[in-house]
Amino acid sequence: VYALDFPGFGFSERSEREYLPRLMTDAIHAVVAEIRARHDGAPVDALALSLSSEFLARAAVERPVDYRRLAFV
Repeated sequence: VYALDFPGFGFSERSEREYLPRLMTDAIHAVVAEIRARHDGAPVDALALSLSSEFLARAAVERPVDYRRLAFV
């Protein structure tokens, strides 16, 4: 199980930049690529809560091969 802190939230750095959906979607792409690399390229099961569901949905539409299952709460 992996938990993502989006840029500017949780324990991640809050720098001077625009926090747009593209930044959050790219963060998901980066994390999923790392997770897949650690697990022989297997697609991931991903769960998102609230606003992060939008970002996960965007990521999944852009790279559907990265995901096995999606859950949105």
